[in-house]
Amino acid sequence: MKRRMLRVGRLFLFEGSLLALAAAASAHLFSLELWGTALMAFAVGLAGCAAGASVALRSGDLMMAWRCPRLDALALRADSADAPWEALAAADEALGALESAGGYREFFPEARRHLVQSAFRSLAAYRLAERALDALREAPEGEARERLAAQEAAARREVASLTAALKDLKARFVAATAPVLGGEAGPALRELGAQTDLLAVAIDDLNRTPEAVPASSRS
Repeated sequence: MKRRMLRVGRLFLFEGSLLALAAAASAHLFSLELWGTALMAFAVGLAGCAAGASVALRSGDLMMAWRCPRLDALALRADSADAPWEALAAADEALGALESAGGYREFFPEARRHLVQSAFRSLAAYRLAERALDALREAPEGEARERLAAQEAAARREVASLTAALKDLKARFVAATAPVLGGEAGPALRELGAQTDLLAVAIDDLNRTPEAVPASSRS
C-alpha cells in the first residue's frame, strides 16, 4: 500500500503544488478583501488540478501507478485506461514476489527482465487485438475479415496465456522461496529459474511474429 500511495503521490505532485499555490494566493487576496479575484484564483488552480487528474485517468497513468506500482517505477506506460490490467497486475505481483525472494534471487537472475518483457508483450498483444477489432467493425465479408478475426482471437489468447503464466510464476516464486524444513530448496529454485527462461524464449519467438494489422480492411 505504501508503494502505491507513493507512486500516486508522485503522479499528482504538480497538481497538488498548483492547488496549494492557488489556495495560498486566494488566502492572500481574501486578506486584501479582493473577494472576486481570490475566488477566481482558486477556481483556476482547482480547474488545473482537475484537468491534470483527468489526463492521468484517460492516459492510464493513474491506474498504472495504483495497480502496478513496480511497473510504473520502471516507466512502463499503458497510454490508455483501456489496457490488459489483469495481465499487468499479475506481472507486477510476480515482481513483488521476486523482490521478496531475498538471497534466493540468485537462482533466477534474469527473471526480473523476463517479467517486464511479459508485461510489455501483454500490452502489445492487447493493442493488436483492439486494432483488429476496430478494423472488423468496417470490414466487409471475405478473406480480409477472416484474417482480422483470426488476428484478434490469437492476440486475445496470447494475453490470456501470459496472464495465466504470470500468475503461476508468482505462486511458484512464493512457494519455492518459502522456508524449507529438512529439505534442499536449490533444485526447485533452479527449475523455477529455467521456467522464466522458457517464458523469455516464448516472448522472443512471439516478438518475431509479424503483427501488422491492415490499416484498411476494405481491400
